[in-house]
Amino acid sequence: MSQDISTRVQQALKRMRLRYVQVSAGSTGGVILSGTVGNHDERTLASAIARTTPGGTSITNQIVVRS
Repeated sequence: MSQDISTRVQQALKRMRLRYVQVSAGSTGGVILSGTVGNHDERTLASAIARTTPGGTSITNQIVVRS
């Protein structure tokens, strides 16, 4: 199950051109986002994508905004 949520989130992020965001998921469905984005809107978008993808139980956003 964790692989499924991770894959679905990663595919959705790529569709939105957020290619430098990595996704990992725990066995209970918690999703961890890491990597870099260009601005705060992209960071927020990545969280929203992960939050609205079915199967996730929690989101931890560790994405860094490049300055």
